[in-house]
Amino acid sequence: MHGWTDVVLSVDDAVVYAKHRVGEGTPVVFLHGFGDYGDCWQGLLARLPQAIDVTLVDSLGHGHSGYPRSGCDAVARRDAVIALLETHTGAAVLVGHSMGAATATAVAAHRPDLVHGLILEDPPWWKQELDAQPLVAFKIGRDEPIVKWIEGLQKSTVADVTASCRDEHPNWDEVEFEHWARSKLRVDLSGVDLPYREITASVRQQWEHITCPALLLTGDPAKSGIVTDDVAADFLATVTNSQRSHHEQSGHDVRRDDAPGVSTAITAFLARLGAPTQASA
Repeated sequence: MHGWTDVVLSVDDAVVYAKHRVGEGTPVVFLHGFGDYGDCWQGLLARLPQAIDVTLVDSLGHGHSGYPRSGCDAVARRDAVIALLETHTGAAVLVGHSMGAATATAVAAHRPDLVHGLILEDPPWWKQELDAQPLVAFKIGRDEPIVKWIEGLQKSTVADVTASCRDEHPNWDEVEFEHWARSKLRVDLSGVDLPYREITASVRQQWEHITCPALLLTGDPAKSGIVTDDVAADFLATVTNSQRSHHEQSGHDVRRDDAPGVSTAITAFLARLGAPTQASA
């Protein structure tokens, strides 16, 4: 297995950090969800073919990445990934979870020439918001439940947060817990005090501009999953050459709740795009 090398970019005066493992075939770039960081994909990577070319990105305000002058928002996240693709990987397969899936979608819609494929793990696509025209700028605010949740975790130690996560999710792979805990303590919440810019196109308008193959990974809405059957059907009907892999035992953390099933689905999808299917020697 190849080792990791650091990738550091400057985007709008912000340090954007990623790590790269040289491999074969089309590059695969992983974009985490809110509160995570790049290494939170290590559990999935341990189950994927080790020969693939991998880049793990720390999103703005997460891990080792900072904030641009414009703030830590959907537009800045999209533009940071585009800069990474242009300067480091070239056209790639984008794998995103939640916030990262929204970023991957925005990149694919805005710069289809840079995206060979999309793997979207439970994106934040609520049915009532698919056609909404988002506000151009607003404030997230420190009273948002997810912000207060992170603030609460940051008052604890890595060991305590790791233990709590292990107790709450006993079926997750062991490699998940400490990365999950450390990532929460590294979120820079000062970004919530900055203006937030949304992608101005609605979710459905973004779908209409996706030209690459796409794999949608979904869990059970009764177990915290976001994407419903109706929304998944809308996506499949709109995006040509898309498919769904549904995991009934999973919630929002689809890959963590069903690591064997998700890794099998992703390996098969990547194989369609020419990625290696076996571990490297």
